[in-house]
Amino acid sequence: MRAVFLRIWVGATVLFVAGLLAYEVVQWTLFSDQEVEWYESMVRGGYVRGAQDVVGAADREATLEALSTEFALPVRVLAAAEFDAPNQARLAVDQVVAARHEWIDVYLVLLPGDRGEVVVYGPTGYPTPWLLPRFLLVLALSSGFAALAWFGLRPVLRSQAALESTAQRIAAGDLAARIPQGAGVATPDVAGAFDTMAERIEDLVTSQQEVLRAASHELRTPIARLRIGVHLLASAAADERDEREAKLDDDLQELDDLVDEVLLHARLGPDGAGQEPVDVELAPLVDGLLARLSADTTVEVGDVEVTLRAAPRLLRRALRNLILNASRYADTVRISTDGDPLAICVDDDGPGIPEAQRERALLPFVRFGEQGGHGLGLAIVARIVRWHGGTITLGTSDLGGLRVRLVWPQP
Repeated sequence: MRAVFLRIWVGATVLFVAGLLAYEVVQWTLFSDQEVEWYESMVRGGYVRGAQDVVGAADREATLEALSTEFALPVRVLAAAEFDAPNQARLAVDQVVAARHEWIDVYLVLLPGDRGEVVVYGPTGYPTPWLLPRFLLVLALSSGFAALAWFGLRPVLRSQAALESTAQRIAAGDLAARIPQGAGVATPDVAGAFDTMAERIEDLVTSQQEVLRAASHELRTPIARLRIGVHLLASAAADERDEREAKLDDDLQELDDLVDEVLLHARLGPDGAGQEPVDVELAPLVDGLLARLSADTTVEVGDVEVTLRAAPRLLRRALRNLILNASRYADTVRISTDGDPLAICVDDDGPGIPEAQRERALLPFVRFGEQGGHGLGLAIVARIVRWHGGTITLGTSDLGGLRVRLVWPQP
């Protein structure tokens, strides 16, 4: 931040000095013709009167010396032929001419009559500027700007220090670290974005740790059953081997399903497991899903003739999980939009979930009842919906059981 302050201060000072120099240049080199004529009109009368004094003077040298003193610049008389043709042409038209002779700025006044003489006033160059006041002005303004800039940048410096300190704490493992209240007042947008990022990192790491702990616990059960089943299979009688092998297949399938659920839950990060949202017609997707499900539960389909902006694979997985979860607890499952073209409602006539437990039901590896499952179904659905920018709510169905309502954002 100090480097930024120095760059701002030096840049402002340089611009100010450049502005002063530019003013001098503009003032003396970029006058319009009208401005030049106005300035010449102010001095024309005096130069003409001086020329008249020279014409009638008995002692020309004394008169020229007196005029030099009066006008505070050299005054002399030269022959018109000493000037170049353009200036001679201008003198033929105008009695008083501002000209450049021998690389100096002068005023020329043609003496009346046929003398062919010209009174030359000049050089009239701009006097050497007094540098000390200008230097003091630059120094004072530069110092004042430095004080104001430092006063204005101090809150930003404090905010940067708080941001750096919080980032170092997070890097050291303190995921709960946040920018102290008031420390980011100079950069509230940056502080807010940083805290939001820190919260997402904490939630992500915490979620992954919870999933890892829960998955390690859940994986032990089917693995233990497989180990026991393999041991029993080796010593089983011939008429028991088929039954043992069938149980091993069931345990393997359960293990495969669990691994699949865990991996999908872990992959559903900010990129949605590599999926891209497209326009999806809900009715064909539901029909195709129900045709592949072999469940004894009765599934009723209401009006689902809507189009949603979603990743087809993820939307299919969310509906599949909801139907399978409901079928474990209920005899009837109903799918509808409930009149909302951006909503999907799945109702059942099961026991439902107590209102106090509904928020917890969306967490991974949370199970209710003894109907099996791994406790990842609703957690995966919640992640899919939230990745799409939608919302998921659990309520009471008019069938008497649970209602899961998914609301998609506007396309």
